[in-house]
Amino acid sequence: MASSSGQEEGLFDESGTLIRPLSSLTNLKSRGEPVFRDTKSGLVYKVFNRDPKKAGKDDPSGIWFAAQEADVNVPAGLEVQRGERREKNKNGVLTKKPVYILQTRFVEGRFFQLSKGHEKMVMNEVLATKNEEVIKKTIRDLCNAYRFGLTDVQGFITGNGAELIFIDIHRNSNGPGSIDTLSLARKINEGLETLKFTPFTSIKDDGEIEE
Repeated sequence: MASSSGQEEGLFDESGTLIRPLSSLTNLKSRGEPVFRDTKSGLVYKVFNRDPKKAGKDDPSGIWFAAQEADVNVPAGLEVQRGERREKNKNGVLTKKPVYILQTRFVEGRFFQLSKGHEKMVMNEVLATKNEEVIKKTIRDLCNAYRFGLTDVQGFITGNGAELIFIDIHRNSNGPGSIDTLSLARKINEGLETLKFTPFTSIKDDGEIEE
């Protein structure tokens, strides 16, 4: 962390110490809470009005830790702290807003969004690993996401198809997630046979896997 002048814009911790100046952060233009990327450290900061650790799993601020607890593969390095977002308004006056700052690692890889028709691309890249353990872990990750209720499923394929990392987390509070998630898990499972591996016996409608 760094010291700062009294008029510096940025994210600050609870003691008033500068975490990152606003000038070093890239606004990722999230549709929900403000999200900033620090290209130097490889960290992403999400800014909330409520404590993500205390909010419920249907609250946009609490959903990240709830997803992690449900074994949904979200970005690594989840940490949260109280602090301030300091920014000058259009009149040049510095404003200070109490916030909770959620920190994660930045994820790089090939972007996918199942609602945009990327199902086949994901399946092909996962099966191309020709690694039974990796492929079955991906199937489990998809089923975990489905049971958690993940909707508009999107994220990154990392490590040449070795892992799916889910981002922009939203969920259905009244049931399972997007059916295309379950469909993809089943298609990848079927693909195991083409690689001469033993697929799971079945993937049930509730997302449970029968070994």
